[in-house]
Amino acid sequence: MLKQHTKLELNAVEAAKAVGVQHIVKQSVMGVEDESYSLALLHRPVEQAIESSGMA
Repeated sequence: MLKQHTKLELNAVEAAKAVGVQHIVKQSVMGVEDESYSLALLHRPVEQAIESSGMA
């Protein structure tokens, strides 16, 4: 289920970029950079996609 949720969020980031959205706010979890627990594994790939998207 975590992977499905992450994929849905990644799709949202891609769609936002495709239509010219300039700013995304992502609610995440503390310590996500560590990626050593399940919630971090859910959120970090989406954060990385936003960071590399060029959107604020």
